[in-house]
Order: sequence, then C-alpha cells, then structure tokens
Amino acid sequence: MAVAGIGIDHVDIEKFKSVLEKRKDRFLNRVFTEREQEAAKEKNLLLTLAGKYAAKEAFFKAVGPSKLSGITWKDIEILNEESGKPKIFLHGRALKIANANKIKNIFISISHTDIIAMSQVLLETDE
Repeated sequence: MAVAGIGIDHVDIEKFKSVLEKRKDRFLNRVFTEREQEAAKEKNLLLTLAGKYAAKEAFFKAVGPSKLSGITWKDIEILNEESGKPKIFLHGRALKIANANKIKNIFISISHTDIIAMSQVLLETDE
C-alpha cells in the first residue's frame, strides 16, 4: 500500500457559527447531505458540522487541486460508525475520481474543542 494523498484542515468555530446563523438552510443544503444533517442533530450540531466541514476540506486537499473538477460538497459524505468512528462515503464525481486513482482506503480523523475543529484525511492506494 502507498499513500496517495494527505490533507488537513481546521475550522474556527466562531466563524463557522456566524456562517450558520446568516445562511443556515442554504449553507446546510449546499454542503451537507440529509443523512449528515440528521446525524448532527443527535449531537452538538455546531461542533459536529464544523468537524465534518473540516473533513471535507481535508479530503479536497488530499485529492489535490488538479483532480477536483466537478466534485460537489455532497459528493463527500461524513458519517459515523456505531463506535463513533468517522467514515467517508464518496458519491458522484468524487467516487469516480477515487476509482480512477485506485484509492482503496480513506482514513479520517476529526477532533474539536469549543474554539476549533480539525480533520486529517489520508488516501491510500494499493500501488
């Protein structure tokens, strides 16, 4: 196995809160799938969504700018396993790009405090 890409991102919680307060429905529906939004309601909505946003940004960085054409926010879905471990599900253009680049595993870590959320994504190929 080989590392195909790695990305990291952080989100300022206060800035993210401001965006949610100003454009909540429009922003949520553009960036997060229905399943992500529903899952976040069961937890701390602000911190959960900020972490998922950071994870999507980290995924974009791991893929690399030359391969991002046509990927939408909702093509990258972050959900949690029953254990609480986050998992990335790819759809649409993101899935096609991952398959074309022979991505076999996606590792993700999300963490947050009251002031910052951050995520790291590692893409692995079998080549």
